[in-house]
Amino acid sequence: MTEYKRAEQERREIRARVVGAELAERRRLERNLHDGAQQHLVTANLILHLAERDLGRDPVAARKALASAREELASGLAEIRQLAQGLDPQALAEQGLAAGWSSGPLFRSSSRSSRPSGSRRAPRRSRTT
Repeated sequence: MTEYKRAEQERREIRARVVGAELAERRRLERNLHDGAQQHLVTANLILHLAERDLGRDPVAARKALASAREELASGLAEIRQLAQGLDPQALAEQGLAAGWSSGPLFRSSSRSSRPSGSRRAPRRSRTT
C-alpha cells in the first residue's frame, strides 16, 4: 500500500470517527433537553393552566401557581444555558478549528493528544425547523 493510500485510508477512518462522535453528542444533547429543560417547560405549562383556572375563584392559589411556574421556567432556562455552553464556542466561529479545539467542553473532552493545524473555519450549520 502506498503512502498516499495509507494517508487516504487514515483520513477516511478519522472522518468516520468524527461523524460517529458528532452523532453520539447530538443524541446525548437530545436526551438532556428532553429529560431536563423540556420537563420544566411542560410542568410550567400545566401550572399555568391551573393558575388560569384558579384566577377567578382563588386568587391566592393562582398567585402561588404563578410563582411556581416562574420557578419552573427559570430552572428550564438554566438547563438550556448549561447545555448551550459549549455547543458553538465563539473561538471556533471567529478563529477556526485550531483555536476552537481547545475552547469549550466538547473539545476539551478529547483524550487524544493530537491537535489540528491550520485556520480553516467550520461551516455554519443551517437552522431547520
